[in-house]
Amino acid sequence: MKSVLYKGGVSASEGLAVRFHSMEKGHCTIQHWHEYCELEFVVRGTGLHQVGGKEYRFGCGDCWLVGGIESHGIVTEEETELANLSFFPDLLPEELGNVLDTRPVVLCRFPDARRTELAELFRRLAAEETPHPFSRLNASALLVQILVAVLREAGVDASGPPAFLRTVTAWARRHFREEAKLSSLASELSVSPNHLGKVFRNATGIAFSDYITGLRLNRACHLLSKTDLPVKVVALDCGFRSVEYFHTVFRAHLGRTPAEYRAEAENSEITLSQVHRRIQHP
Repeated sequence: MKSVLYKGGVSASEGLAVRFHSMEKGHCTIQHWHEYCELEFVVRGTGLHQVGGKEYRFGCGDCWLVGGIESHGIVTEEETELANLSFFPDLLPEELGNVLDTRPVVLCRFPDARRTELAELFRRLAAEETPHPFSRLNASALLVQILVAVLREAGVDASGPPAFLRTVTAWARRHFREEAKLSSLASELSVSPNHLGKVFRNATGIAFSDYITGLRLNRACHLLSKTDLPVKVVALDCGFRSVEYFHTVFRAHLGRTPAEYRAEAENSEITLSQVHRRIQHP
């Protein structure tokens, strides 16, 4: 895979990076996760996008925004070009950051008439690679424009989640390695578990238990790919009550066992036919 990382006025060290990836047919980026948000726009090509335990076919004009809690990866079915934007949420205005905070995945497809508009915003952002007066300020403004365009196309409610819901996600990130029961948090907030669970699902599109599972699996993927810790240690460290349960959940979401995932992370030469297919059309 060929990629270009634009440095200078827009750099990863400053919390924002733009890349353009050209990938050959059959290229696979294995399931991975990171603490920053990632937005990708399909300039050309087709393939499979794996995120949140599901797989989606993608084509020209498709766009996905993935938050830091979701593991994801892609497999190309033909030569593909992606525009990639990585950023930390703290770069965003509070209103926009609040909207993204409880939406781990946003998917949309831009119609032909609007694809050129989005591609132009990416090009303008990439042009800020050369440091010059106000380059960082302009880059931040372009980042907001791109995100607003994606959220509008996806039909995301601009009002954002209730303030206390942001407390829920922060609590989940602190306690997901523990038992992390919704009833415990509901008691702290003086609300009923049923009410809290309903508000959370309405705002995020997923159940609180699935949110916790996503946090645990993301940490597990990180430990499996970056350390040589035994699978049992990884399971318990990530909050799973047993190795057997960890295996069941991991396979259900990622289509492979923890050991298979670790082997793939060590050798990323995976062909399309090796990918577990659970195709879901958006």
